[in-house]
Formats: sequence, structure tokens, C-alpha cells
Amino acid sequence: MRHPQGSGSAAAISGHPLHPMVVPFPLASLMFSFVADIAHLVSEDPFWARASLTLIVVGIVTGVAAAALGAWDLMRVPRARQLGKAWAHGLINGVVMLLALVNWATRSGTDVTALNMILSFATVVLLGISGWLGGDLSYKHGVGVSPEIGGGESADRI
Repeated sequence: MRHPQGSGSAAAISGHPLHPMVVPFPLASLMFSFVADIAHLVSEDPFWARASLTLIVVGIVTGVAAAALGAWDLMRVPRARQLGKAWAHGLINGVVMLLALVNWATRSGTDVTALNMILSFATVVLLGISGWLGGDLSYKHGVGVSPEIGGGESADRI
């Protein structure tokens, strides 16, 4: 089996890339906010509306951190910049963050509107696509994989 050559990560500590360490937080938060929206729709319990709002805020805050680390890698790792999938991954995540911001701004904290449900659903769909692309970048193209393991180009480290 052929393994992709590694490109390393510009945002890494001791060779461990930071972007994939942070990504699970906004992914889980924003996906579970949709689950909480459904729970609110079914139960009409305002707890679930507040839980969803809190998860969206956590998703935005941690998403900003993941986006900053991903953007740093995109700008500093030449191999990543050459891949259209990397640009699509970043663009889709930017749209996800905008959807999350609109979702947050249009909530009352005690109710979930049809618009909020649509925004949450669209966020989940886009996160699935973006996550697929991110996995593809790592597993098929070696982006973020240590160049010491994969034998690829070096990148500046922070």
C-alpha cells in the first residue's frame, strides 16, 4: 500500500499538528446543537433551546481557533496551497462559521425557529462535507502528516 508523503504542519508542537487536535470541538458542538434543536422541537422544553445556543457559542469560539490554525497551515505549507481540496475545505468551514453566527444572532435562547432548524441542518451537512475533505487531505494527500514520517517537504513550525 502506498502511503502519501507528509507535508508537515506549520502549526505544530513537537511534530504534532494542532489543527486536527482542535477540530473535534467545533464539529461536535455544532453537530450536537442540531440534536438539541430536534430535542427542543420534540419536547418543547426550553432547556434544549438553551443547550443548543450554548453549543453554538462553543462551536463558534472553538471554530475560530480551528480556523486560525488551519489557515496558518494553508498559508505556510506549500503542498496544502497546491490542493484545491484544501481551499474548498477552508471555504466551506468559513461558510459554516457564518451560518453559526447567523444562527446564534437569530436565537432567543428559549425557542428554536424554523430558520434556526434550517441553519443547524445546513451546518451539519456542510460540516460532513468539510470533514470528508479534511480527512481526504490528511489520509490521501498527507497534509499535516509529519515530514519525518512521510519524507515530504519541511515547513516552519510554531
